[in-house]
Amino acid sequence: MLKNLVSPTRTIDSKALIIAAMMLVMFAPNAFNFLPFMLGGAAEAMALNDAQIESIAMYELLATALSSLLFSLLLIRRVNWRYIGYLAAIALIAGNYMSMTAQDFDSFIASRLLAGSGQGIGYSLGLVGMSVTKHPGRNFGYMIAALNVWLITWFILIPELMAEFGLNALYQFFMFASALCLVAFWFYPDNGRVEKDKQISTAHGDTVDKKKYVVPMIWVGGAFLVYSLSLASSTLTSRLLVLTCKLPQKMLV
Repeated sequence: MLKNLVSPTRTIDSKALIIAAMMLVMFAPNAFNFLPFMLGGAAEAMALNDAQIESIAMYELLATALSSLLFSLLLIRRVNWRYIGYLAAIALIAGNYMSMTAQDFDSFIASRLLAGSGQGIGYSLGLVGMSVTKHPGRNFGYMIAALNVWLITWFILIPELMAEFGLNALYQFFMFASALCLVAFWFYPDNGRVEKDKQISTAHGDTVDKKKYVVPMIWVGGAFLVYSLSLASSTLTSRLLVLTCKLPQKMLV
């Protein structure tokens, strides 16, 4: 009993993996999902010009995309998911803390590059972790539902918190969510992709119908592309609002 509490069952068939992957998809990309709030707050707090505001968004998304691509193409079958996940979560916590304490624009950009790197790997691990579960289609549906509830809740609460406690409240929220990612990774298998490959090989031998797995993968990938584009469009819209509206003065604290 005590051993199970200290070291949980870490396999792709564990129900804990479903919850952990869901947590990562909600918590890891917070800076991306709530980017408009950070852009607006940073613009006011540091008196940034338009080019600098655009640079923040560019570097944030570039670091996220490159780290996600690196993991997906080169590391997905080569590394221990749990250990690289810990590093990603620590990068997220450290990057957001550095953003909160940044003294100038250059140090702020460096902090967003660090946070974005952890964000890309953490988000990728959430998606790929869900994909190797026993019923990925159903579980992806649960995950999207949970993510939408998460986003709606905090799109309502974050402006109130920032107006009351200042821009630092946003970074503290990011750090808290990043710490929860550490908890989620505790339940991750060593490498779920390798484990899934072994299951498929055992069930089907050397002849595997790739269409059975590639077509669903394309559908899921396409759905997330559309979902990500919708978030990006909302970010751009909010970016225009930032340029025309002033945030509450309390956010400068």
